[in-house]
Amino acid sequence: MKQFRLNTGFYYYTKQERFQYNTMSTFQIDFPGTPSQFTAKAGNAIQGKGGSFDGDEYKGIFHIKTAIGAVEGTYEVGSPIGSQTPVSVTITKKPFIVSTNKIKEAISDFF
Repeated sequence: MKQFRLNTGFYYYTKQERFQYNTMSTFQIDFPGTPSQFTAKAGNAIQGKGGSFDGDEYKGIFHIKTAIGAVEGTYEVGSPIGSQTPVSVTITKKPFIVSTNKIKEAISDFF
């Protein structure tokens, strides 16, 4: 087992985990619909890809497996502004080699 130092302490990892690093990044998506439409569409899209989606029209969590590792996160739905609903997405786990921008692009493609 190897280790490296983070500002908050040590992170230990096995050889298999070496290519994955838990990160936290947040971005916003403007969903063209209501909060309940977002929840229905996001849940169907993520579960249709074999992932899990647990939440309501206010907040929730999701998990999607990919060929290079899992993507996990949370979402929080804001108050609709006109015909758009702002959704704040926080990625809590992703494959190290995949950028947050690529994840945002893939999640935006669901809608």
